[in-house]
Amino acid sequence: MVMLLEIDLYIDIIFLINFIMDFVIFFLTKKLLRINTTYIRLGISSATAAVTYCIAIVYFEFTIVNKIILSLLIFIVPIIIGFRPKGIVELFKILISVYIMTVIVGGVTFASMYYISTNSYMQNFIFAATSRSTLRLLIFSVLFCYALLKIISVILNQYFIKNKIYPVQISQNKNTAIAKGIIDTGNSLYEPQSFKPVLVSEYEVLKELLPENFETSNEVCKIPYKSVGEANGTLIGVKFDKVVIFDKNIGNLVIENQTIGIYKGKLTNNDEYNILLHPRILG
Repeated sequence: MVMLLEIDLYIDIIFLINFIMDFVIFFLTKKLLRINTTYIRLGISSATAAVTYCIAIVYFEFTIVNKIILSLLIFIVPIIIGFRPKGIVELFKILISVYIMTVIVGGVTFASMYYISTNSYMQNFIFAATSRSTLRLLIFSVLFCYALLKIISVILNQYFIKNKIYPVQISQNKNTAIAKGIIDTGNSLYEPQSFKPVLVSEYEVLKELLPENFETSNEVCKIPYKSVGEANGTLIGVKFDKVVIFDKNIGNLVIENQTIGIYKGKLTNNDEYNILLHPRILG
């Protein structure tokens, strides 16, 4: 006698779980490849992937061919929405990174399920959760995975790229300047309104790109900071058209409309570097 197992599928729960996992996967991919994109785009791409998954559950017959097609559709369209790749090569690079992050997040989740022995299983791309504790476990596993990768990222920044010098190109109104940047783990400056990370550069590096009397312009912003001997300091922040940070190992990072705080003094005595990079940009 063949026993048939009847499963109640709750699309809203399936959508929520997949949205959370997809968002974390895309967020980690953004950090891994250092792609300049917004959280709104990541949210839209995550929702697109989750909706595609829910539609597939209802209408797809899970043959081998359909599984391959589904695995591509779930990610390719959301990648185009969230990351805006400039070509097939970049799309393929992001797709591979997304699959790597999927394996990591999925591995942590299902390893946790195995050791905790929850009543759940995976069949035909459908995660069947038979208890509320299993749903909580999924969310916990995703958060745990993110925290683990964040710790690894901090360690790598601290011991491997903290003292690395990066060539930096700053562009404004078709004019460019070249600088030498270093990651400053103590740089915690953000734009007051948008809360975007701020770079800090010596004035001498950018003076050819700055208009006269730029400090009194209505287009600049004041960035408060604290340092030793300066409890309530202020830097003048200027928004530049484009900043390119060059890295031979992982590729160049292009940032548009980047605010840079202008420092009138010298950052180092030997001119080893003249711009401080925010750890959130390269971390």
